[in-house]
Amino acid sequence: MAKNNSLHPNSNGETDDSPNMLVYRKMEDVIARMQDEKNGIPIRTVKSFLSKIPSVFSGSDIVQWLLKNLCIEDQVEALHLGTLMAAHGYFFPISDHVLTLKDDGTFYRFQTPYFWPSNCWEPENTDYAVYLCKRTMQNKARLELADYEAESLARLQRAFARKWEFIFMQAEAQAKVDKKRDKIERKILDSQERAFWDVHRPVPGCVNTTEVDIKKSSRMKNPHKTRKSVYGLQNDIRSHSPTHTPAPEAKQPTEEELREQIKFWQAQLDRHRLKMSKVAESLLSYTEQYSDYDPFLSTPDPSNPWISDDTTLWEMEASKEPGQTRVRRWGFGIDEVLKDPVGREQFLKFLESEFSSENLRFWLAVQELKRRPIREVPTRVQEIWEEFLAPGAPSAINVDSKSYDKTTQNVKDPGRYAFEDAQEHIYKLMKSDSYSRFIRSSAYQELLQAKKKKSKNFLASAELDSNRKAWWRRTQLQERFCTSDGYPRCFSTSGALSPGRSLTCCLTFDLRVTSQGITARKRDSGLQIYRMFWKLAIPAILAWTLFVSIETKKLRPQGAIPSPYKLKGNDLSSPSHTLASLPQHTSARRQKGKHDMLSSSREALVVTERKYLKSDWCKTQPLRQTVSLEGCLSRTVINRFCYGQCNSFYIPRHLTSQTSHRSRKTASAPDHNTSFQSCAFCRPSRITTVTVRLHCPGLQPPYRQRKVQRIKQCKCVSVNVNAAY
Repeated sequence: MAKNNSLHPNSNGETDDSPNMLVYRKMEDVIARMQDEKNGIPIRTVKSFLSKIPSVFSGSDIVQWLLKNLCIEDQVEALHLGTLMAAHGYFFPISDHVLTLKDDGTFYRFQTPYFWPSNCWEPENTDYAVYLCKRTMQNKARLELADYEAESLARLQRAFARKWEFIFMQAEAQAKVDKKRDKIERKILDSQERAFWDVHRPVPGCVNTTEVDIKKSSRMKNPHKTRKSVYGLQNDIRSHSPTHTPAPEAKQPTEEELREQIKFWQAQLDRHRLKMSKVAESLLSYTEQYSDYDPFLSTPDPSNPWISDDTTLWEMEASKEPGQTRVRRWGFGIDEVLKDPVGREQFLKFLESEFSSENLRFWLAVQELKRRPIREVPTRVQEIWEEFLAPGAPSAINVDSKSYDKTTQNVKDPGRYAFEDAQEHIYKLMKSDSYSRFIRSSAYQELLQAKKKKSKNFLASAELDSNRKAWWRRTQLQERFCTSDGYPRCFSTSGALSPGRSLTCCLTFDLRVTSQGITARKRDSGLQIYRMFWKLAIPAILAWTLFVSIETKKLRPQGAIPSPYKLKGNDLSSPSHTLASLPQHTSARRQKGKHDMLSSSREALVVTERKYLKSDWCKTQPLRQTVSLEGCLSRTVINRFCYGQCNSFYIPRHLTSQTSHRSRKTASAPDHNTSFQSCAFCRPSRITTVTVRLHCPGLQPPYRQRKVQRIKQCKCVSVNVNAAY
């Protein structure tokens, strides 16, 4: 073990004074059982390609041992316990700086007892600088500094610039000592020393387990024995330990203080506590129960009249008839009944039928007392006392002796909360007895069933009521402007009756009333037609969109990037497709040379004349590429691939079936008897090489590098087709 002179545990006192010592002892007992030769975790040497990994075990072995030997039933709990022990540095992964436990084949190794946290280490920044400097001297892949370690080394070098030469000499001497050790021993010691610094200088974002809670240290006899936090070099670049002031002598508690503390702990034991799982379950059930009454989660029935044109809600409120959802909500609990005015009224009627309404009337009177002006409170308190609690009260309530005595004392100094204890007692009585009988009563069930029937016929009744109002309004107007015989009450300016004008006036009035009714009915019918149109139109639009997308996917070749005007598959290669059989919706520019060339440059065939080359296109598209190597973990990188429309070739004007062999050989000459001149393909034009680093846990060194070609630019490259003949 590399026990450096600069690294030494805190030995200037008893180590048991550490506030975390009890936790350390428990974890070390478990580690001792893990290292037992018979019942412990099997430690083995793993052979890999050209190397060996000594004294390791897998993470799944730790989890299985914890489940078997510590009476743990949940695998998640075993994984959490193992992660806590790994975070304190009792065992560590051999190829990762993050001290955590994984239930897989990751290799772990036990830490030597010399580096256990129970030794109360106080490593300083100079020790860390020597360690980092020593690793830079050893040209090995497994000892290469991580990014955060390189940044820490740079900060330490700036902080200790004056004595950096001394630190470098010390690191050089330790490196020479390490080279004299055996290879396997040196490999184990390097990993254990690295794990020690991963505990005391953890990776950014990980928890520093060496920190001590200030509350724990304040309760210790010697709080100055706690270790200092060295996480974050930018905040702590001093190499010396802080000075500590001696703790004051502990004061002995008096007998009265001890009795108060006993009462406090007894009260804590009597508190009702629930598990987090039960609390979460109750919250979920509450949310599901009230989701129908949340307008943000479900559409209210009836709808909000301020948002929609439906006035059903206002008409229901005016009729003072509770809806079905309102009545059903009373069954959730007594609080829903008491906070609803209609619910309180129905509950009071039920209690009056059973001659036990005094409890509810007392509860309502106390609630009303809390909202009274302060000058009226004494008078109202006396009235409530005489009505419900005084000897011989007309509506006496039944309360326990403790609540009665306390209420009697409160009435002598009347206040808004004089009946608080009696009200709470009555509330519990109603909740346990009266409310349950109200929910099971036939009155509530009939009310609930009646609301269901009324809700079904409410729209018809509302329409009937509106027609009755219109008829009543017309009748009132006729009685106002016409006589009982049907003649109008219209007069001339002189006061004499004018039959002709009276007839015109009455007819005009009748036409106005009739036209208003017809207009209202037309407006209602138009609104209904408008709503019905959109109910039918929206599904039709969605169905048409889905049908078009399905047909478009059918026309695409499998595995190809869709291109506009692309025929299905490779239909253009079929001899049945001629120039005349191509799509007829081409532009005038393409129709110009229809008999000499192809009609569209988008049909995978493009003429090689210069004016048509601009129709070719060649682009790059990002592509996920997996880089793998035997014995290493695969890694995904972002590469690119070329795709486009570049297969351009020349089609002769007069192509005959009999083509001489001689004409094929002279493909470079601009002869129209040649079948093909050239063909263009979308190819990479600029390619770079990227080095990808792969993590190989079973190899030595545990890293491998592999070069991958990366495409940067693609172009349409012309290829001589006749060269193949």
